[in-house]
Amino acid sequence: MSLTIRAILCLVALAVTVAAGPAGGQSQVATPATTPAPAFPKLFANYTGLNGYEDLVLAGDIVSGNAAVQAAEQGEATLKQMRDMLDDRDVERALQMVRLGLDKQVQSPRDPNKSDEQTLLPEYAGFRRLARVMAMEEYVALADGRVQKAIDVMRDGLRLGYIVQSEFLISGLVGIAIDSIALTTIARHFDQMSLKDCIHVTAIAREWLKLPSPAEAVYESEQRTLRNMLNTWKGDPARLRAIIKDQQPANGPTSDSEAAAVELSSYVETHPNLLMTLIDQTEALAEVEHAVLMQDVRRPAWQRKTGRNRQPRVDMAHRLYSMIAPTDLALAKYDLDRTQIHLLGVHGAIRRFRWENNHLPASLDDLKLPALIVDPFTGATLTYKPSGSSYELYSTGPAGGEAGAAIGAVHLPRNP
Repeated sequence: MSLTIRAILCLVALAVTVAAGPAGGQSQVATPATTPAPAFPKLFANYTGLNGYEDLVLAGDIVSGNAAVQAAEQGEATLKQMRDMLDDRDVERALQMVRLGLDKQVQSPRDPNKSDEQTLLPEYAGFRRLARVMAMEEYVALADGRVQKAIDVMRDGLRLGYIVQSEFLISGLVGIAIDSIALTTIARHFDQMSLKDCIHVTAIAREWLKLPSPAEAVYESEQRTLRNMLNTWKGDPARLRAIIKDQQPANGPTSDSEAAAVELSSYVETHPNLLMTLIDQTEALAEVEHAVLMQDVRRPAWQRKTGRNRQPRVDMAHRLYSMIAPTDLALAKYDLDRTQIHLLGVHGAIRRFRWENNHLPASLDDLKLPALIVDPFTGATLTYKPSGSSYELYSTGPAGGEAGAAIGAVHLPRNP
């Protein structure tokens, strides 16, 4: 079954917590027994060859229905299982299509001015599976001593992750997960890198960090979708009632948010003549809240107002808005993604310094990369602790609030 934006309204809060998921060459979640229906026919009338998104969706469909991929994803795949998968002709074709698509102009098949809660989003599961296949491709290349090849695959994974982060909040979170999958295999094998490899990795990180953050475009798209939904509900209030019904707890409310959802449902059913007023009030509220949110999005992470210190509101417009609005907690995920890239580049630079000087740098200032060594969460320098021939490098992570408590310090795995 293809997810719609309406279905994803129920999933985004969970996705904010688990978006990165298990990274690396092996999946920790068993592949479903049934093969998902292809996404391509749901998005495109035919293959034109002009839009790279067509190639990416087709590649995702190929690996999603491939028995060799499913076998390699079950538990901890062995090197032989990964090789067998990569030798499969369909998997080879899918990986070729990924590279083909990444080198083309990429455009979503969806009209951004028509997205609403019924918009289909069938391709994201295939994109994540592609990322896992590419991570296994990285692993095999590293096992064969082809470090340059592995780094190139990682770069393609980062390109895929960036392209995916283009439309909705859920696509942003999927793209962040793809980035994490692409990075982790390389990060566990820094010890295999030559001087040339270290230079290459740092160059990729600097290249990626020059790209505009997708967070602003994603939240603007979410707001556009929210407006479309509210306008549609004015002419078809039954759709709004259906969404509110979907949000009702099955066994009675167990939290304040669930209690608010129950009260909202009761209000909508008992005051049908006030439904248009409720939608209008929610629409006005959404514009105000969006303006405040975008101010935060455009600030560096360390300058944001944690939690935005909203005053508690109990009116029905606020309850409806809270139900359908994109969560600003996802901002921490975008910051974490950016931080991982900083860490990747700095690890490469540290190892380059060691190759060139036969010892570790005393401080990150020795790397002569002032923009790269910045911790996105503090605006200060990343934490670096050399000790003999080893070192620690990490970000402090988001400060305060539930996100900070849940995520803690940010480390990119690496060997001494």
